[in-house]
Amino acid sequence: MRSQHLLNRWIGVRGAVSWQVRSPIVLLCVGAMTTPVRLNVGGTEFQVAKSTLARHPQTLLGQFVTNESTAEYQLIQQGQPVFIDADPSLFPYVLRFYRHGTPILVDKSVDARQLQQELGFFGISLAMLHLQLPPEPEKPPEPVKKPHKLDVYQRLAKVFAQMLLRRDFDEIFPDHPPYEETCYSTVLGEAIAEVDDAKEYRQQLDDDVRYPERQLLLVMVEEELRKMIPTRHVELKAWWQDMPGEVELRVKVERP
Repeated sequence: MRSQHLLNRWIGVRGAVSWQVRSPIVLLCVGAMTTPVRLNVGGTEFQVAKSTLARHPQTLLGQFVTNESTAEYQLIQQGQPVFIDADPSLFPYVLRFYRHGTPILVDKSVDARQLQQELGFFGISLAMLHLQLPPEPEKPPEPVKKPHKLDVYQRLAKVFAQMLLRRDFDEIFPDHPPYEETCYSTVLGEAIAEVDDAKEYRQQLDDDVRYPERQLLLVMVEEELRKMIPTRHVELKAWWQDMPGEVELRVKVERP
């Protein structure tokens, strides 16, 4: 009678368990579900709560803890490890599914298709979209290839020649000497301002010590002038003034 009286206290009016009195039966059930299950996966032992595996009873591990007719269920009841011939390196991802569901966070070192196959072995059918791979690291920007100096000089020479030809040479014949004089440094500065990557060569091209650099540019300018007015003879001459660094250019264009 006393036991019946205690049972009545444990059970509510509608048959629900009364949580005001902690039932040893309920505590026993909860304890049984939180008892760790020992799984020997490919020689590596893992432990996981029964309740975690029971969340997905339709899967292989879910059957181990819910289907009493399986040999694995009996071993688990006895506290014995259950051997599973599977890949122990991928098994943590299997447990992640039981513990956290989807998506499964996957390290970049893991082959996603191999993991998908391993999950299928455990009765877990997931599409690739349920496997969340880490984002691809941003590729560092490719270093900008610096153009060759001669390429820069060639573009600079073309702009230089265009600036020299801005005046109409026909106007200087026959009443003026057949030369158009201008300051080399002035035109060079204007040309460099319009050519990318040319600024770093300004000192080399405007320095008396770097005479070969300057002469190379002037040869290129003369070639560009000949291309622009092929029907005329073009001659470009440069000479130094008394002041260091002052260079005058003479552009001679043959009369038509």
